[in-house]
Amino acid sequence: MSMALEGTLSDVGLCDLLRLIARDKRSGSMRVTIDGEGYTFALSDGQLAGLRCDDASGRLAIESTILMLVRHRRGAFRLDPPHADDPLGEGDAPATGVHAEVLAGAGEMELMRLIDRLEGAGGEESHPARDVFPTPEQMDRLDADARAVFALVNAERTLAELIVRSRLDPLRVLDALEALSAASLVRLSVSGKRPPRQVPDVVGRAAGAWRDGLAAGLPLLMLFAWLVLSGGAGEPAEADPFAIVRDPLTDARAAHEVERLRAAVDAHRFAEGRFPEQLQALVQGGYLPAAALTDEHGRPYYYARRGDEFVLLAPER
Repeated sequence: MSMALEGTLSDVGLCDLLRLIARDKRSGSMRVTIDGEGYTFALSDGQLAGLRCDDASGRLAIESTILMLVRHRRGAFRLDPPHADDPLGEGDAPATGVHAEVLAGAGEMELMRLIDRLEGAGGEESHPARDVFPTPEQMDRLDADARAVFALVNAERTLAELIVRSRLDPLRVLDALEALSAASLVRLSVSGKRPPRQVPDVVGRAAGAWRDGLAAGLPLLMLFAWLVLSGGAGEPAEADPFAIVRDPLTDARAAHEVERLRAAVDAHRFAEGRFPEQLQALVQGGYLPAAALTDEHGRPYYYARRGDEFVLLAPER
């Protein structure tokens, strides 16, 4: 019998949780709580067979709700084994549902779309700033989400902080920021660096700093000129080895792409009863677009079927 399991979504992502449900073929219930709002899923042999939200009446769509929840990194979850009390009410859960592994793959794709949207807004560590203070007429034209997000923008909070403080779906926050940017009320950063603060007498301070820097660096310049003219003395210093610079965002995107392919391969196995012979079968079956079979430079991923397992490798970088 499965044991109860609980934790936070920041420690265990919802996609990982769904894969655990699929792997163990768990039955019972899964409860996910986001900002005090609870969602209870009925589990049946590794499938999500029913759903109830605390603040909604009637049945909700399982897949669309999962795609909404997977975008949140805050919140809590609890897995419970089967018990006599049906969490969705007697006879409310259908006989079949959606396989948890398929939902995990769809969730990974949704996360990739969210990453693309975040990059378009400057990245999670960027600092949106107000351009101007809106007039009453401009405020009237904003919807409730845009007004709530605008009230939080102060050039000190990162985009990630805005999402958490707004208590809105991340996509709704991004939609609001795009609307505010289109109205020239908010300036979206293009990097993760904080915007420089404005100080009085910028030109005067810059000129003074330039003079001070020149005075301090003049002796070094004279020494450098003497070394160049004299051809230098002694053995040349050994050059420093080249540093390998890795972009964390590029690494994260590459990892997500591999995970998305892996999820599509697993989804093919659950749907067709076998692993695909080639990755092209994922495109033919509608699991992935053709562009997902190569990296951003057009290099194909390596895939080989090995009996009941498979090998999937990213192109050499």
